[in-house]
Amino acid sequence: PLDRDFIMRWRPALTGAPEAVAFTERFGDETYALLMLMPPHADAPLTRPREVVLVVDTSGSMAGDSLRQAQAALVRAIERLGPEDRFNVIEFNDEARALFPGAVAATALHRRTALGWVRGLRADGGTEMASAIELALAGGSQRLRQVVFVTDGAVGDEERLFALIRERLGESRLFTVGIGAAPNGHFMTQAARWGRGSTIRIADPENVGAEMERLLARLERPALTDIAVDWSGYPEVEAWPSRIADLYAGEPVLVAARLRGELAPGAGRIQLAGRAEGGHWLRQLELPAGRSAPGVAAVWARAKIAGLERALLEGEDPAVVRTGILEVALDHGLVSRYTSLVAVEARPAVMPGSAAATGPVPLVAPAGAEGIRLGSLTATATPAHATLLRALGLLLLGILLLRFDPRRAPRWD
Repeated sequence: PLDRDFIMRWRPALTGAPEAVAFTERFGDETYALLMLMPPHADAPLTRPREVVLVVDTSGSMAGDSLRQAQAALVRAIERLGPEDRFNVIEFNDEARALFPGAVAATALHRRTALGWVRGLRADGGTEMASAIELALAGGSQRLRQVVFVTDGAVGDEERLFALIRERLGESRLFTVGIGAAPNGHFMTQAARWGRGSTIRIADPENVGAEMERLLARLERPALTDIAVDWSGYPEVEAWPSRIADLYAGEPVLVAARLRGELAPGAGRIQLAGRAEGGHWLRQLELPAGRSAPGVAAVWARAKIAGLERALLEGEDPAVVRTGILEVALDHGLVSRYTSLVAVEARPAVMPGSAAATGPVPLVAPAGAEGIRLGSLTATATPAHATLLRALGLLLLGILLLRFDPRRAPRWD
């Protein structure tokens, strides 16, 4: 049953320094390029002090395995904090609450306090993520500030949340950890892109430790920051994403571009620059001509669609965005918010002589979710206090009915 995401992992061959490689594909009348920046082997931890803010979702949709995985993830994160780090922990359901008034030093006492608090968390209530985002991104720091959201992403009004992240992010980096068999992949990925971070998904409880170790090791070792690409050697270039994320250990950075016309050998060079731990990093690349890497054009198209969707949050005309997405999606055969794949059945769906019937189609609950029946999902957006008020009203109604039950009234014979 389709009750979980499919995950494919691949392992590149790394060297002792950041490396870059380029691929090209000829698609239609244009050339598409893909730059891949690979991090180095990083054995030494980052010496720059950090401020780590851990945010965990404790709404009703996290009940069961999801919350247990989230607690295990936070425990691993707290245990790995170094003596020079500062940290705080925030939980949210229909409201957000921080453990400490602000970031505190990662002393043994503060870590023990945080571990006890995390292990005592319970899942209940609605999912009001906006207050958690505001609390997590409030204030600034001279340190490298990393915000880690651990959630199943069961939220609505995603565009408002993306706008809030863009408005409040500042110099922070936002990382998302998807918990459970079927997290909201769109929200998790886009939130991390807006936050100049990355996302991981943990579906199997047995993988929490290993996955969190990889993420935390990555956060401790940024290979390159403030990455920039100079395309001046190639005219008429449209590159995505417009804002390049930092390069962390264990995860490449991709930049896709469309170049007008056919690529000629030796036409120009691309210069990549970034800030490494030991100073500035520079590389020059020449795009390979005459060799085609299928799929590069589709990578660029998806990146452009994502960029156009983000433009909606920046006030771009929705009609202009829709036209742009439709053009790219139809040219490259991609699914978007305005395009979809349609299957046409040549045979009739109802046999002659039989009656057609309509009815609800049951949904498959995410694997590992407890308390969710087949064909139903919890309404986690309903605040807990609203549910309590309704319950209180029903209780009062029951008391009144019992009080004035005519069968209990005295009889005058």
